[in-house]
Amino acid sequence: MTVDNSAQASALLPPCHGQSGDAQGTERLVILRGGAPELPRLYRLPDGHADMSRVVVAFYGRHHRFVPTGEMERVEGGRLLSVFQSSYSTATAE
Repeated sequence: MTVDNSAQASALLPPCHGQSGDAQGTERLVILRGGAPELPRLYRLPDGHADMSRVVVAFYGRHHRFVPTGEMERVEGGRLLSVFQSSYSTATAE
């Protein structure tokens, strides 16, 4: 399923310094759905992230886990991004 939310994606994250992106020069962004309301909707995967079966985001003392929905969403510029749904979160160990 593909959803077109290009009007809502105007706040793309700024580019990371030193991140080369994929072979076409694009950054590895995904859409996060659910989770803490303060989490960014667009999330840049860290360098070296290879496991696409989940995304873990450390945010305000918690690790938020997201799983792929199998959906793609079109954002500003026509890019299709994978959508990840919040699964659960755990407290960060001290």
